[in-house]
Amino acid sequence: MGLRTNLAKRLSNIALSNAKIRREILRSFRSNQVMFYRDLNDHSLVYYPHDVIGEQITLTGAFSREPVFQITQFLRGSGIDIAGGLILEIGANIGTHTVYFFKDIPCSRAIAIEPDPINFDLLSKNVRINGLSDQVELVNAGASSSPGTLPFMHDELNSGGSRFVENGGQGVSVDVITVDGLDNLDDLRLIWLDVEGHETQVLEGALETLGRLNPPIYLEYTPQPTASENRRLRDILFDNYANVVDFGNGCAPLSAASFDDISAQTDLLVFGQKKPVDKE
Repeated sequence: MGLRTNLAKRLSNIALSNAKIRREILRSFRSNQVMFYRDLNDHSLVYYPHDVIGEQITLTGAFSREPVFQITQFLRGSGIDIAGGLILEIGANIGTHTVYFFKDIPCSRAIAIEPDPINFDLLSKNVRINGLSDQVELVNAGASSSPGTLPFMHDELNSGGSRFVENGGQGVSVDVITVDGLDNLDDLRLIWLDVEGHETQVLEGALETLGRLNPPIYLEYTPQPTASENRRLRDILFDNYANVVDFGNGCAPLSAASFDDISAQTDLLVFGQKKPVDKE
């Protein structure tokens, strides 16, 4: 039995080390909606192995965990301590980063907003199995410029790519709220924003909060085909923050002009109170 067990482990390691074979094996679980559970030392996760995020967790035990620690340290070096407060996570997906916020910052509480019903189910499970139910407020909705409903498309092989769509098609209608409509944000230390191209609309619904609390924002920025929408996001960021940094490309400081030159998806970090311009 021991010999066969060791042989099975060796064969599985060989198979999983080949990206193509690994992807085929993990995606074979898709039709039966097989869910994996992993104990990862300081936390646990449940996930679908056929998904891009699930494949990465299966392979490495984490999904993009490093930026949480890196951002915390970067902001601390800039004189901003985000530990001990509230993290507002918009686009929480299955809750990987929701858990990391408590392990690597650590925050005292979080609001996790996720519109996708499939992702939200896993998000709820991951919050519960990590003992965070009393510290995380779960919101099964999206965030946008105004409350209501919007069509939403779930990506079965890449849940991180699920998004709002202009034409509903085969998508589902989901509720949307605004950040400004949320209560109890006074201890807000960071907004973590990952919404696949809906960044402008989310921040348009958060202008009062940005002006009042000026929380740092970490966002995945996806340039849109319409230049006017990209300029609107640029203006929101530069009108409200002193520092706009291309975190995905060496933490390069951006100006309004260099922001306009961004042509591919990247991660941005904005922070610092914008000083008012003296008027003579």
